[in-house]
Amino acid sequence: MKYDIFEKFCLVVFYENSDGGDYLIEDGELFGKTYVDYIYEQFSNDLLNQFAYNLELQIFYINLDNFDAINNIQQEYDEIIYIFLIDILMVANKSVWINNLNRVNLKQYSNSLCTIALTNSYIYMDYFKEIQCYLIYKYDRVENVLRLQIGQKILEVLIQMTDESKPGKSSIFISYTQKDFGINFAWKITQWIQTHTTLDTFFDFYDLPPGELFENHIKKNIEKDHNLFLAIKTDNYTTRMWCISEVLNARKIEIPILVIDAVMIEEKRSFPYLTNCKTIRADIKFSNDDDNSIQINNIDYIISEAVLELLKAKVNTLRQKFIVKNINIRNIKLLNNQPDLFNLLYSLKDSSYDNSIKTNFVYPDPPISNKEETEIKTLISKDVSLTPNSITALYNSCNSININALDIQNIELGYSVATPNDISKYGYLDRHLYSYLIELGRYFIYHKIKFSYGGDINYSDEISYMKAFAIMTDYYREDMSYKITNYLTERTKNRISLNERIKYEAYVNFIEPKYLMDETYKENDNIYISKARSNMRIQMNEKITSRIVIGGRITTTKAFCGILEEFLLAMESRKPIYLIGVFGGMSKIIGDIIFGKVHPDELDYKSFSTDNQLVAEYERLENKKFDYYSIFKSLFNQTTLLNNGLNLEDNLELFSCKNPRRAFQLIAKGISHHTKSDIS
Repeated sequence: MKYDIFEKFCLVVFYENSDGGDYLIEDGELFGKTYVDYIYEQFSNDLLNQFAYNLELQIFYINLDNFDAINNIQQEYDEIIYIFLIDILMVANKSVWINNLNRVNLKQYSNSLCTIALTNSYIYMDYFKEIQCYLIYKYDRVENVLRLQIGQKILEVLIQMTDESKPGKSSIFISYTQKDFGINFAWKITQWIQTHTTLDTFFDFYDLPPGELFENHIKKNIEKDHNLFLAIKTDNYTTRMWCISEVLNARKIEIPILVIDAVMIEEKRSFPYLTNCKTIRADIKFSNDDDNSIQINNIDYIISEAVLELLKAKVNTLRQKFIVKNINIRNIKLLNNQPDLFNLLYSLKDSSYDNSIKTNFVYPDPPISNKEETEIKTLISKDVSLTPNSITALYNSCNSININALDIQNIELGYSVATPNDISKYGYLDRHLYSYLIELGRYFIYHKIKFSYGGDINYSDEISYMKAFAIMTDYYREDMSYKITNYLTERTKNRISLNERIKYEAYVNFIEPKYLMDETYKENDNIYISKARSNMRIQMNEKITSRIVIGGRITTTKAFCGILEEFLLAMESRKPIYLIGVFGGMSKIIGDIIFGKVHPDELDYKSFSTDNQLVAEYERLENKKFDYYSIFKSLFNQTTLLNNGLNLEDNLELFSCKNPRRAFQLIAKGISHHTKSDIS
């Protein structure tokens, strides 16, 4: 069963991954690989903002090193948008690129191609000579125009996919006041949209036909399909009757709203119904105190943000229609935004809903805080449930379980994670894995399920799992005793400053190393690290009740693969193991062996270690052999070793699960079944 309509929809970004080698490259050239993380942040998941309203679209990244990954992606996904970041290096390697592109014949998908020119040399990329190319290298702020063009393409494809009877264009309704400079601001916005985008606009100064009632025409244009309400909030905006009327109409029909804060001195009254929506501060400049000479310095950012808000609304609508169609829930009301008193109370007045029974409000992810939810329910004084899309889809699906009925006091999950060497082989970046782990952690925290993580609190220069988990713990928890656990090694305990300990101590239990090593291990730094981590894994395994295994390096510079060691410790102590292999790495090798997909004889054991002398010395100190072949032979086709309460079908689904929320539900289902079997 599908749990998200976008399980069969994805973006594929093609980019040149080389560094230019010996080429002499002129200053000012833009490079595709500079923007791959930005595209992920805008159209999938913003890792540095745990409470952002994300699109969560699946994105894959293809370069010449992993080009063959496109074959599996095309087999798995029904609808794909192909995005090309054409830079000077792609043009330089055009013969190799074109040979690869001809093999997969992407020209047959011309309506789904989005070609971005980052260089004026794009004209030499013959493959795209008959395809429209967005020349974003001509703009000063490339990121804004990149987001605008990709966002428009996704909108166009989604509308064509889902609204065949009335495809139409996306449109922006511009709301402003004529009393101050609002009309000039609105005119500048309208001109920019008409010049640089494919969007329609409604600007009443020019778009109101003669002979039609003003109020009726305004209302009709607010209610258009694929519409966004752009409120230009100047000093007098919230004092004007027509502006207030427009805002209320937009709120009642729940179209997306974007507020542009252009207040120069003060608002006489902040309008209470112009909240719970995105607000952008306008960067305005006047010349000679003349309102007609207004310059909006961030106009490209404003319009690209408007496109993103339109896209979020479209994606949310499709997700919610899918929920209603596939899941049997009585008295459901869908919200296009997170809940507030206006959209809830207005919805409860709807005569099509039975107010004698509980109303189930479903809103876009992520979940609001428990404190906010409790306060809203108290003020409404009605029996309602407030759940985000993902929880509604998962909890009300077939074979679901009551998460809240779990005996969470006796559960502590252990994270086993490391970035795989081969993650790019599957079209992923490191941030795909980071995003998955953080989102999985969100739902453990939201449901007060304790979990542990071993090693360095700052996993990479960019991402700190513990920082993300601590922020979410502060936001979601009601019981102040709930904390995440971080097991330290003799090495990592000295890498956490006193300031960090004080900062995180309210959210994280730092566990000092219990097992200390003999001095002979410290003569070689890699042996020291290997033993310190091994001791930490043994200590952690004594405390946790289950183990989640994701990723893991195949080739290690240490004495033994850490992910495999953690798996074996959990297996030998009969702890449930939840195996996720979608990102490749050692967890995929373990799963392929356990599920009988790959025989141990087929593996390349030379790739597992970079230093055989190190391994030999560590084996001597430990007085045991680390024989990968024997280990894998004992695991071959032994699915019962997972001991996790899931049947084979569920374990195979979890193993290849790309949706972290679905993975959470499967893990919770396994915990529930395993707990019941323990009791019986």
